[in-house]
Amino acid sequence: GELIRALVRQVDFHPVSSDPVAVSLQRCPPNTTVKLRVPLLVIGQDAAPGLKRQGYLYPVKPYVTCVVDSDEVPPYIEHDISTMNIGQSIRIRDLVFPDSVKALLGQFNDPNETLYKMIKL
Repeated sequence: GELIRALVRQVDFHPVSSDPVAVSLQRCPPNTTVKLRVPLLVIGQDAAPGLKRQGYLYPVKPYVTCVVDSDEVPPYIEHDISTMNIGQSIRIRDLVFPDSVKALLGQFNDPNETLYKMIKL
């Protein structure tokens, strides 16, 4: 059969077990531009002072809406939290985007929008 490239658009999870129950896909032809949600991958948890002080990294909106070339879809946007303390947040303006990604600031994303908060438990 023919190989067709696709993007995962939505995953529905079971409300009790959290197991995936349905996946929605979208065809993704080569050399096109697509708008999608790119998840945020946090690194540096081992060194984060907020986590060492009984903090919890609360996900408010752990993704950013971006426009990318269909041939260069990143699996995630990486952000280091190794210096993050309780009371601090990760905002869209704090992220460093790869050259292939354009965050839709002002259209779908507010640069001041909070993605994660470090809270005290």
